Amino acid sequence: MFKKIALKGLLISGLVACHTFPSNDSTDRVQVTKSLQGKQCESSGIDISMLKQQLEIKHIHVYT
Repeated sequence: MFKKIALKGLLISGLVACHTFPSNDSTDRVQVTKSLQGKQCESSGIDISMLKQQLEIKHIHVYT
């Protein structure tokens, strides 16, 4: 039982360690989501590069 608790604690602490804290310039960034209008198991919808191009045309800098 102690081994299970210790393992769970280790896994949780590992996940917490992976959490990234906001950088100093994070106030200048916003997270934006947009549907790619695709359906699962089909090759339809907007391509990621097209979505990036649409945002950059509107002068929105894409970080990732």
